[in-house]
Amino acid sequence: MNICLFKISISFLIKHMDNNPSSPSGDVLVVAHSHLLRILACRWLNMPPESGRHFIVDTAGLCVLGYDRSMRTPVIKQWNVTSHLFQRSDE
Repeated sequence: MNICLFKISISFLIKHMDNNPSSPSGDVLVVAHSHLLRILACRWLNMPPESGRHFIVDTAGLCVLGYDRSMRTPVIKQWNVTSHLFQRSDE
């Protein structure tokens, strides 16, 4: 069941990343397990999914994907940011 759900999730992400005119425009928030986020980053950068092993995502780590000047240049703006986890609650 988990493997099937994982494959469906990957298929959904890939379908909606490939310049699909029916894809939502604007910012998108993805909350997922680290393995899915690693594959998403690889697809974003046009890398093979196997390269995801080079990306570490800690629990509650934030990652921001974007573009550098044009949509033809996908970049990772931030990866595995965890500083928000260590802020004091009285600030």
